[in-house]
Amino acid sequence: ATRSNNTVACWGNNASGQLGNGTTTNATTPVTASVTNATSVTAGSGHTCATRTNYTVACWGNNAAGQLGDGTTTNATTPVTVTGLADPIDLTDPTDPTDPTGITSITAGGSHTCATLDDGTAACWGWNLHGQLGDGTTTNASAPVAVTGLTDATTITAGGEAHMCATRSNGTVACWGNNDFGQLGDGTTTSATALVTVQKPRVIGDVVQTTTGGYHTCALFGNGTVACWGDNSRGQLGDGTTIDATTPVTVTGLTDVATITAGYQHTCATRTDDTVACWGKNNQGQLGNGTTTTATTPVTVTGLTNATTATAGWGHTCATRTDNTVACWGSNIYGQLGNGIPTSTAITTPVTVTGLTNATTIDAGNNHTCAIRTDNTVACWGGNSHGQLGIGTTTTATTPVTVTGLTNATTITAGGSHTCATRTDNTVACWGNNTSGQLGNATTTDRTTPVAVVWQR
Repeated sequence: ATRSNNTVACWGNNASGQLGNGTTTNATTPVTASVTNATSVTAGSGHTCATRTNYTVACWGNNAAGQLGDGTTTNATTPVTVTGLADPIDLTDPTDPTDPTGITSITAGGSHTCATLDDGTAACWGWNLHGQLGDGTTTNASAPVAVTGLTDATTITAGGEAHMCATRSNGTVACWGNNDFGQLGDGTTTSATALVTVQKPRVIGDVVQTTTGGYHTCALFGNGTVACWGDNSRGQLGDGTTIDATTPVTVTGLTDVATITAGYQHTCATRTDDTVACWGKNNQGQLGNGTTTTATTPVTVTGLTNATTATAGWGHTCATRTDNTVACWGSNIYGQLGNGIPTSTAITTPVTVTGLTNATTIDAGNNHTCAIRTDNTVACWGGNSHGQLGIGTTTTATTPVTVTGLTNATTITAGGSHTCATRTDNTVACWGNNTSGQLGNATTTDRTTPVAVVWQR
């Protein structure tokens, strides 16, 4: 058993030293193993192992088959360190070739998370049923695994269900994961556990941003136009139809787009005149035009004339404004609009988030929203069933609450029911639902406050 002081107590058979107390004497009551920084412990038939606060693993006991992992087959009555298993990123150690020099972006999907590094590579962790981690497998990972073959990524975006896309330094887009509706953009509906290249329209030019929805993807091009592909059952591709597309189709009437964001079945764009246009599903008023009518081409959000960025959740949308306030619209069942008045009635035009006057960036999950403030703290609001608000509880909040202990956030991303942030020291912290390992801390235990992502060798 691990104790609250990070020590380990064991009892029972000790013929091979599996109690870890330096003897081979059986114990009928707990004895303390010689490890002082344990976070979890597990016992095999004749050996024991513990994870430690420095992200290494120690084992002791029977080692006839090398099960202690120290490169020998010698039994150990006190803990020995497993060789070369894992360490945290040490951004101050330029001599360690296994450590990247910085995290440039992160993105959270429904139950998985990915990050790009400044060497152009990417790593993902969490749910992997459809290959959305990009490592060539469909095996879940509770700590980061490298995306195979990606060496020139600039940004990465996670689909709400199970697909990923990355913009590359050559202006193209690569995607992987679930492809049931053609959301990988390669002209097929075949899922991929490794990169496939989106068939980009040649006349449009380089891609500057991508965004992924539930089963669709969109790209913003350098000339201010947008193209989308994948599921179009609610008009979320914006081409005036409801026909799915396995390669990009151009969104109708948009030529001045600054940023894009995709929700589950709707898409929005901020424009250079500081207005916002949205299209797709609108049953909760998530398009913000005063109706609940689906739109297959862009419609303008009502009364929003000073928007800087926008983010789309499952059924709600939010935008930062030039005065550092935030406006939201759409579903508000869990208080995800942040105005203190949860309701089952659709909110079809923007309402102001209460008490938030210094927001710089925002991101929306399924039923929660988070914002970074100018002082590098993070505020979240909405659904909190898995602790995705980061406040140490699972209590819903209908107005912004401050994430516990996070004072140096630089970017934020909200998944289905988990949240992650990059920090000024180039590390990543996550909190919330962890059933598939999407927090990246080498466990599958939910966390209601931020925990550091553990990077493996």
